[in-house]
Amino acid sequence: MDPTSHGGSMLPQRAVSLAAIAWSFGVVALLLRSGLMPTAQPPSTHIPDDPLTLATSVLRASPRFTSATVGYAGMTPNEVLAWRVIFLSPDGQKVFTTLLSTASPAGKLFALAGLRYGDSLAFVRAASQLRAMGGTVQTVRGCLGGPEAIADIVSTIEQGDWTREFIVGTTIPVPPR
Repeated sequence: MDPTSHGGSMLPQRAVSLAAIAWSFGVVALLLRSGLMPTAQPPSTHIPDDPLTLATSVLRASPRFTSATVGYAGMTPNEVLAWRVIFLSPDGQKVFTTLLSTASPAGKLFALAGLRYGDSLAFVRAASQLRAMGGTVQTVRGCLGGPEAIADIVSTIEQGDWTREFIVGTTIPVPPR
């Protein structure tokens, strides 16, 4: 059988070409995300060498509160990766406590989720303070994003949903309201 024909078990040439392009884009995306491929950095940008310091910086400036996986590809956001670095650190509880007073509103919610299975007294105090703070924060759950009430997020963190999700690495479905 002619290898260029479309009969039998051979894949059409067009499908092979598309698959090769998709694979190439995937490899480039992974290299960019991993940091192995050099990218232009502004000259004044300083990236800390210490993973805990870098993770703390990521959560401190976080513009949104995200689920463990986002987007169609189910990528793990940098904030969740940073949360895991802090959570697994011997100084994690201390770092989460510090973030409660220094981070953006989204970063404070990540810190609260980190305290969920650690310091129960600090968790209860922080949950009360964040609930009283009020307001909204941008969230991304899977492919859906938008503002959500901080008090509502605090309630779901109290139930342990977010923390379990960050540890396990999969999105837990949101129950209907």
